[in-house]
Amino acid sequence: MATAMRAAKGTLLYKGGTGTPKTGGTLIEEVAEIECPNQEAADIEATSHDSTAEEFINGIMANGTVTATVHYTGATGQAALNTALGGAAAQYYINLPGATSPQLDFMGLCKSRQWLTPLKGGLDAKYTIKVTGALSVTAQS
Repeated sequence: MATAMRAAKGTLLYKGGTGTPKTGGTLIEEVAEIECPNQEAADIEATSHDSTAEEFINGIMANGTVTATVHYTGATGQAALNTALGGAAAQYYINLPGATSPQLDFMGLCKSRQWLTPLKGGLDAKYTIKVTGALSVTAQS
């Protein structure tokens, strides 16, 4: 059977944007790798004296963290991440490749920047953006 897998090349990260789905905003340039957020519901223990084993229900969602490694140039989008570092929450969105693919839309806190200096390569920077609040998944239009 032939695979229906999609290539990841063409995934784009933006800071800012408006509408549903999001458009506009500032493209983060030279992104080499994006790690999308891992959503996970908190555990709420619901064990009682008549339980025969531990019991749990799902609690509030933690919407995870986005990491983006860029080939650092200091261009406009990268400068926007530098400015956001340690500041207030801002709008971000990720367009997965393909016009009908999902768009991940969230408010995030730019928490860290790590300089990466490979022996045989250019200067890279890895940014960590903590999702705060809801994470919306919509189709791009």
